[in-house]
Amino acid sequence: MLKIRKKCGKLGLTMIALVVSCLALTPYFADATTSNPDVRNRLVGYLDEDKKVRGSDENFINGWSLPSDPFYLTFADVKWSGAVSGGGSNYKVANYSKATESANNGYPIVDISEAQAYARLFNGNPSFLTNENGFYGGSISGGGGSGYTGYLLSMVAEKSGGGGGPFSFRPASGSEKGSYVGVTNFVTTQRPDGSIQTDKTKYEVGNTVTVTAKGKDYSIYNRGLIVYNMYIYNLDTGQTEHQFKDAIKTYDIPGAAPTNGSGSGYEVKFPVQTWVATKPGNYEARILFTDTHARNTKNAPTVDGQGVAYSARFTVGNPTIPPPDPEDPDPSPACSIETTKTKMDIQVVGDKDIKNHTAVSSGGSDIVVEKNAEITVFAKKNGTFTMNGSPMATGSGGNKKVGVGSIGSSGRVKVVYKSDDGTECWEKYFRVETKDGEDKCPIITLNNSTIRNGQTIEILPIDTLYFKAKYTLGYCMTYAQKAWFESLVESFGISTRIRLLHDLCTKSLVRKLSGKLRD
Repeated sequence: MLKIRKKCGKLGLTMIALVVSCLALTPYFADATTSNPDVRNRLVGYLDEDKKVRGSDENFINGWSLPSDPFYLTFADVKWSGAVSGGGSNYKVANYSKATESANNGYPIVDISEAQAYARLFNGNPSFLTNENGFYGGSISGGGGSGYTGYLLSMVAEKSGGGGGPFSFRPASGSEKGSYVGVTNFVTTQRPDGSIQTDKTKYEVGNTVTVTAKGKDYSIYNRGLIVYNMYIYNLDTGQTEHQFKDAIKTYDIPGAAPTNGSGSGYEVKFPVQTWVATKPGNYEARILFTDTHARNTKNAPTVDGQGVAYSARFTVGNPTIPPPDPEDPDPSPACSIETTKTKMDIQVVGDKDIKNHTAVSSGGSDIVVEKNAEITVFAKKNGTFTMNGSPMATGSGGNKKVGVGSIGSSGRVKVVYKSDDGTECWEKYFRVETKDGEDKCPIITLNNSTIRNGQTIEILPIDTLYFKAKYTLGYCMTYAQKAWFESLVESFGISTRIRLLHDLCTKSLVRKLSGKLRD
């Protein structure tokens, strides 16, 4: 008689197939995120009651003119405040402190993917983080892990228009090892803004049009504005009528703003320009610029990507074509949710990653998001956004084309948009991802009966035992991992099959293993 005992995590000689299904959980690892820094398998230490690092191997940093002394590694919280605020104990960074000192400071270091994620959280442009823009890394070695290139998180903040704040501590919680946890603080700033205007709104052919424009930069360090284009645009022909080439340059701003982000911005008055009107028509004077950290002005839907020019409309003579007015169109029937063709761009920022959805139609299936994710919706027109009936926050500088809200740790919310002129409307449901991560032990069915952990069943030598193991993995199973798993199971002489109920690279997979135990 054969006794079979289900025990997850220990290798027995009898029910080897069940053990394989437990061991198959081990090869899957989470990607690096703002809540889970990738330190390349280094041993992460903790802070004792004297705020000294314990439990870390010696690490070495080559870069940023740092000393060659060894450094100890801990994880610190990340918080930011100012134009945008956030962070806390759910946001982490690898903090390297001098081994010869207490951890009263340290060097918060991220890899490039973490740097780009934090840049967006800091109201910065992730694409600006390049060597060409002075964003240099350092080499991290030792510590029992593989070497990698790291970047100072304080530099990420500066390249995002902000800066660093004071280092502090908080008591460790019951689930955290040690007595204290370091807290890194950063300051964020607004995107630039500005305006352009003409001395009149109505001219005759041969009149001189005088154009004045200004911009404001809110950055703390390396301040300035970069004008990419300043021109007269013919609305009737869709062509540039004249370009003010001497205005297209960088306007540096000396000094630094208050490092706590309290500054009201530094205004730049661009050179006054003139243009002589030569034919009747509908025109706009336009100017397109960013700050020196490649952040779009506030009238653009996002901090990066395509910028939006500031404009001032005027007419010359008596145009034969009526002026278009995209912001204030002619009255039209009110928008209906049932028939709307409005589409939105959406950005979802979670602890694990940032997802961008473009041209999303109203209605349809729910968008699944992480718990506590921040949802930002971008419209083409000014309007109002609500989440479950409550008003959502507007974008930077009161931008009514942007709605910002956060979802809770569970449940479903409805986001509704209606343009101020009533011609566009849109609604969408967002749902928190319902998963518990990886099962600690798979659900085992023997001869169509569920077997509890530790339970023993008895069979005769002539009996055939049919089993099925079902478990959930929190991460993507690659084809290489699938092949490894199949070869491992086959090596124990088990006829198996693996059926993926979803695509191989979704983040919530259910896999079934079934087969027959050989005599």
